[in-house]
Amino acid sequence: TQSTWDVPAVLLEDGHFKNGGYRDYQFTTEHGPFGGLVMSGWQFSANKYPEALLDGVTQFDFIDGGGCPFAALAFAQFDDAGNVNVSRFGVANPGAGGFIDIAYNATELLFTGTFTTGGLEVEFRDGKLVILKEGKVKKFVQSADHIT
Repeated sequence: TQSTWDVPAVLLEDGHFKNGGYRDYQFTTEHGPFGGLVMSGWQFSANKYPEALLDGVTQFDFIDGGGCPFAALAFAQFDDAGNVNVSRFGVANPGAGGFIDIAYNATELLFTGTFTTGGLEVEFRDGKLVILKEGKVKKFVQSADHIT
């Protein structure tokens, strides 16, 4: 059972990285790795097989200068007004990180995530997503706890 999925993992599973195909995609994070594959979970912000590792200031110059025209971003909450919270939820207060710069400067945004969290268990059977156990915390809410 895998409870979280990210874009590189899905592309890998779908066979897009065969024969060095990961080089067709430019994965990066606000922490400076460029190219390669963004890692998941506790390893997030590290890239496997990066082509370059930029310092934070240079990476934000790249992002703010339009170097990331497309971004796939996660979220903690969305509310009825379209506000997004990525920076403060429950007892966690991770801050905005590079979210604001990336979201502002990208010309195309894709938000990826689950509808709930906190115990969500899913699996894929016969090509379909099966929710084994719904998470306790809803991520689509009437009013976000915090607006990033």
